[in-house]
Amino acid sequence: MRVLGFMTGTSLDAVDMAVLETDGEAIQAFGPAGERKLSEPVRDLMLEATRQALQWERGTPEPAIFAEAARAGAEEHLAAAEAFLAANGLAWSDIDLIGAHGQTVLHERPTPERIGRTVQLLDAQWLADGAGVPVAYDFRTADVAAGGEGRRWPRSITWPGPPRPASPRRWRCSTSAASPTSPSGPAVTRSRPSTPVPATG
Repeated sequence: MRVLGFMTGTSLDAVDMAVLETDGEAIQAFGPAGERKLSEPVRDLMLEATRQALQWERGTPEPAIFAEAARAGAEEHLAAAEAFLAANGLAWSDIDLIGAHGQTVLHERPTPERIGRTVQLLDAQWLADGAGVPVAYDFRTADVAAGGEGRRWPRSITWPGPPRPASPRRWRCSTSAASPTSPSGPAVTRSRPSTPVPATG
């Protein structure tokens, strides 16, 4: 399985990308890696989302800017990936899965008095639809909600294409790093119909 991974750091300087091949348990080969500088409008939007996140009181609705920033981040990821893939002689049909962390705008560690809180912004459904490739995302939420500090493993996989069960064998890499503090494995969500995902046994 060939996976394209994304990361954007708190420095908000670029979208980093790398490709690897895996059988779900071990890395079999490393592919190309690269980065694309964030556009200034998206960087400014994420900075404002971070500012509002730091002022966000618990128990109140999330800031409206989160949805706008999540969509802008997904658009930035897609544009970066399409240029990256083309430059390396690859196409979306060569990619089996995307792993995307999203932009962290808030991460509060747990204390003895309260659980932590974490927010990574990315419209994964929009990204899955645009790429026609499943997206594993939301790597920290479940662990933080269970009292952890944000061990990275995907809570959700967004599927492009008609609803169908996930294959445990095909997506074994998505569940093998589950946090011991987390109550359950990844959920599977599905996006609007686009490229069907072949069923596997």
